[in-house]
Amino acid sequence: MFPDLSDHLSNDVEYNRTVVFHDSEPLQPKSSPKSFSRATVPAHTDHGVVALSIGTVEVDPDTSTGDEHAEHLVFFLRETLARLFQQEQECSLEAKGEGEASHIVDWEDWGHKASRWFDAPYSDSERPCYSVHGYRFVALVTPLGTLDLFPSFYHAKRKQEQYHTLHLLVFDFNPYLVRRYQHSPATDNICVDVIAPSDEKFRDRNRHFEMDSFEQLACRVTLMEDPADYDALAIYEDNIIAIQVRQKENIGVAELS
Repeated sequence: MFPDLSDHLSNDVEYNRTVVFHDSEPLQPKSSPKSFSRATVPAHTDHGVVALSIGTVEVDPDTSTGDEHAEHLVFFLRETLARLFQQEQECSLEAKGEGEASHIVDWEDWGHKASRWFDAPYSDSERPCYSVHGYRFVALVTPLGTLDLFPSFYHAKRKQEQYHTLHLLVFDFNPYLVRRYQHSPATDNICVDVIAPSDEKFRDRNRHFEMDSFEQLACRVTLMEDPADYDALAIYEDNIIAIQVRQKENIGVAELS
């Protein structure tokens, strides 16, 4: 279902983990990117995107240990995934009735226009913070996590301690808003990048994949330059809910007589 991995490297490359994010219910990590099922995608009438965190690893055949790990953030149109699973199930039933192997939809037949790939722009925290609802995905990231999308912002953070501040990053795949803001300039304290279908943003630096480009889903990426004065977030409709987590202060108790 996903793009074929490259075999030109001396070391083998394989998918090693996949986590599915969407706004219905939390899902547990899967051991293989081909193992998540139709149950992970909402009904056909729902619109929006499904976000997946996909990891690849280069394996040394002599030691069978992971040598280099890469994490990718991938967005799919939800309705396209629903059609994909329905088509695959129908073809698999036909193949089973004829005694043939299960049908698998090749990436080149469906993946290009329905997906957008990024190097995972998470923070360096052990518990990355993100939320998805409808066509939007939000995350708290450090300046290093914005390097591919907003390199000037990363390099502007010259002080070492500023590299660890958290900032709000928003991916918006609503086609109406993408067209509306395509020519709108960025405002103060906000970085904006509109990614058209013809733009190639994903950099397969380690050549893990056979295909040079496999993304044509348009989106609008917005980065807040001001540090986020909160520790967690959630998104619902047009609202982003920011949550502050503070240590409980010691409270003195006096006995009155």
